[in-house]
Amino acid sequence: MQNRVSCADNLLLVQEMLQAASFYIKSCDQAVENEDELLARMACEQIPPLRIHCDYLNNDLVRLEKRLRAVKGRAKGHTP
Repeated sequence: MQNRVSCADNLLLVQEMLQAASFYIKSCDQAVENEDELLARMACEQIPPLRIHCDYLNNDLVRLEKRLRAVKGRAKGHTP
């Protein structure tokens, strides 16, 4: 018997990872006043790549949602 992981399971894990990421960002925000200038500069350099990854993630979610809606529609006998 093959052990298969569903999209729903994977997306639940992604949600948990994003919640953890949000926690880290809030933690940074709370500590920013005490940040050393060099470390603040290094942290600032991380923002643009993080924004790019968020954009990629959003694009992937839009694409996945369209595909899942098409599957959902076929299951009900509708065409997308």
